[in-house]
Parts: sequence; C-alpha cells; structure tokens
Amino acid sequence: MGLIGLLSQVLAEHGADVVAEALIRELINKGESQENIKKKISGYPITQALKLKLYELLENEGKKE
Repeated sequence: MGLIGLLSQVLAEHGADVVAEALIRELINKGESQENIKKKISGYPITQALKLKLYELLENEGKKE
C-alpha cells in the first residue's frame, strides 16, 4: 500500500470514530437501552477495535447518568 492509500485509510478510520461516537451518544440521548445499542454496534460493518471502543464509550456514558 502506498503512502496515499495509507493516509486515506487512517483518515477514513478516524472519521469513522467521530461519526460512530456521535451516533452512540445520540442513541443514548434518545433513551435507547444499552442492550439495544450493543446489538446495533455488533451489527455495524466496522472493525473489532472500533466496536470495542464504542462498547467502552457506551459503558462510560451509562455511568454518567
């Protein structure tokens, strides 16, 4: 993979992080249950690393309430 391909991949992954985190926060704000959000996360076509990050975000956001 060339430098441009690598840069594109990194930018895409970081962009996906921001969008996915905002989506999880919005689902929480709308009152979705943690269990339902976990099911949604598991069905998203994203990397396992990003899924784990979102599960952690969900757990941390749940502690704030």
